[in-house]
Amino acid sequence: DSLKIHEKSFDVEEGGNEVKNSSEQEQDRTAKENDETIIEKHGDSKEKVGNFQREEKVTMKKNITVIHGICLVVSSVVGTGIYISPTAISRNVNPPAMSILVWLVGGLVSIAGGITYCELGTMFPNNGAELTYLRRAFGALLSFLSCFIIQFIISGVDMSVQFLTFSRYFWRIFYDDTDPNWYMDKALCLFVLFCIVSLISLKPDLTLKVVDLAAVVKIGSVGIIIMIGIIQICKGEVKNLKVGFKDTNWDIGEWSQAWNTVLWTYSGWNSICIMLGETKNPRDLVKIIVCSMSLITACYMMTVISY
Repeated sequence: DSLKIHEKSFDVEEGGNEVKNSSEQEQDRTAKENDETIIEKHGDSKEKVGNFQREEKVTMKKNITVIHGICLVVSSVVGTGIYISPTAISRNVNPPAMSILVWLVGGLVSIAGGITYCELGTMFPNNGAELTYLRRAFGALLSFLSCFIIQFIISGVDMSVQFLTFSRYFWRIFYDDTDPNWYMDKALCLFVLFCIVSLISLKPDLTLKVVDLAAVVKIGSVGIIIMIGIIQICKGEVKNLKVGFKDTNWDIGEWSQAWNTVLWTYSGWNSICIMLGETKNPRDLVKIIVCSMSLITACYMMTVISY
């Protein structure tokens, strides 16, 4: 009797295992079909390790070459600053030669900052720049607060100045020396901002092409000013350059304003680090920073000499 009872219990367990095995097979079949559907729709792939499904990490597409990186830095740095800052800096330090020296030192400081970011970028080749570096050094809270201030306050004010300067120069075509209507000025700024955001949102593939075009246009506009200055120098218009360092203003307050203005005009050299995760080879970061900032420094100095 006991033997029959054991045989019956064994049959029940075996039957239960068969039901359990068939249920597991049905679940595996359903999971496999779901994976094939995901792969077909989204292009994602999964790898089976033991009894677990491991999903591959989604990363940004690496499509930024050295040329794209240089154009990105140039288009980020060159802006309205080179058109409105030289006058203020010349007023702060006084003689033209000292003004040119200030622009040179500002360019060297920016190159040094770029090389520092190159070291950090090769150590942590991810998007984010300051967010990545500060998070590893000081934690998530301080890195978030720092980047919040940089993006929404410092960069926000910078973008506002650029849009307002563009609007003012645009309306000067029609209004000569008189200021346009306040609403027209702000409406043009909002319209340009809307166009840029819409382009990036609807056509993200065109972003690099727009960046390249912007870099060419900006260098071309600065090149026109430089050519005019060279023509004037060839005609003998060098009386301002002959002043040299005479009557230099050594007031600390004026010099601090000059340095702030110069460094603001050179700001944007860290833009390639923000998109470092999309760079094909992070080791090209040194080439991108040094080549782009050297080009910008030379253009800025020649522009100031032309002024």
